[in-house]
Amino acid sequence: MLPGFELQQNMSPPLRKKTSIEQAKACNAKESAVLILLFEKNNEPYIVLTERKVYKGAHSGQISLPGGKRELNETLQENALRETQEEIGVESKKVEILLQLTHLYIPVSNFIVFPFVGKVNDVPEFIKEESEVEKILEVKVSDLLNAQNIVEKTIQIKSKNIQFKSPAYAVNNVEVWGATAMILCEFLSIIES
Repeated sequence: MLPGFELQQNMSPPLRKKTSIEQAKACNAKESAVLILLFEKNNEPYIVLTERKVYKGAHSGQISLPGGKRELNETLQENALRETQEEIGVESKKVEILLQLTHLYIPVSNFIVFPFVGKVNDVPEFIKEESEVEKILEVKVSDLLNAQNIVEKTIQIKSKNIQFKSPAYAVNNVEVWGATAMILCEFLSIIES
């Protein structure tokens, strides 16, 4: 059994509530999938994150996992693999899916996200999708596991005149917070156990 939302809460922004799949669907939430892609480099495990392009939207410029909206007639796993190939150039056929993590509802964009964990056997040659991805980040799993890299990030949402503090992973000169940090928290607890 997966650790689920209770563990995701360790990296949650304040006031986020647990939302079931049924509750999210009642809000007409769109389905999407993301992939935590594992690979080994210099005998050390890494994952891939992306920095989104700046655009007029809720997740502008944020650090995220490769992924996106599910298309008609594709499974969630196919969704995660397709989006990963589109965004960072890793061919779907080279990825072995290891497991699916706990879903997560993102109220600000009304998406329910289904995370998958997969691996490739070689160091990938990344190809950035220029219209969506600003930067591809190769992150050591050991850096995410290092408790000294968990910080408190101040988030400002100027359009709503809101400011709050959220836990975040400070790695590779960026701060990973929100849904991505919550998904990573569950993933890290599984590999530690």
